[in-house]
Amino acid sequence: MDSETLRKVQFVQLEIADEIKRICDKHNINYFLDSGTLIGAVRHKGFIPWDDDMDIGMLRKVYDKFISIAKDELDEKYFLHNWDTDDSYPLPFSKIRKNGTVYQEATSEDSYIHNGIFVDILPYDEMPSDPAEQKKVKSDLFFWCRAFYCKDGLKPWKHHTRKLYRFLSMCRYMPYAAASCFIKRDKIKAKCIEIMRRYEGQDTGFVYKQWGDMAGYAFVPSKCFSGFEETPFEDKSFKIPKDYDEILTLQYGDYMQLPPESERENRHQVLKIEF
Repeated sequence: MDSETLRKVQFVQLEIADEIKRICDKHNINYFLDSGTLIGAVRHKGFIPWDDDMDIGMLRKVYDKFISIAKDELDEKYFLHNWDTDDSYPLPFSKIRKNGTVYQEATSEDSYIHNGIFVDILPYDEMPSDPAEQKKVKSDLFFWCRAFYCKDGLKPWKHHTRKLYRFLSMCRYMPYAAASCFIKRDKIKAKCIEIMRRYEGQDTGFVYKQWGDMAGYAFVPSKCFSGFEETPFEDKSFKIPKDYDEILTLQYGDYMQLPPESERENRHQVLKIEF
């Protein structure tokens, strides 16, 4: 994706995020910029220049409230995309997409009823404090989420640009693809939900985000989300956790250090874009 097209994509994502913020502010919902978008807010006061997506996080109870409200209140220009609104969608988080646009990723080439430009909304669930239980959550998510991907035709290995890496990744997914052939979709979905909500309502001291392949690994102390503040992002402002430094350091290390120029590239293998 060339820089001019990328910038147009970012502006559409910013428009979607502003709609999410409108609903959250109206209903007193504590959302926050997350992942690379949070790094962008802190380090660049906007998008990381080469970033091609936008992430917003919410604690599970808040996420459930937002999804319930957004079903009715989201402007008709946008589509709430999750596994309840699309029977071909297997991801453990939601997307808000802009209708009338196309953002066709290689991984979902044969999946999804809607492939518009999007903003990810990532729920955070309770993570147990016991290392053995943490390992169990990770291993359970590892199997069932990947089985869900394969069941619904998602092809995560297509994220890789090098043929060898793509082939090796595809081989690693073969056991999950085989298992998914013998398990009904509803059972896989129910198992994923059970794992994600296994410690719901318990004061475990840790939370983790449902983050695709990295679900179960990016976890932080729940106290980091005890307060939020507004920060500039491009020509707007959005909420971030007050303890953003601890969150980003745990998840990324020295997040203020720019990566090598060779690694400053779009992550998503986008096949088609329409505005």
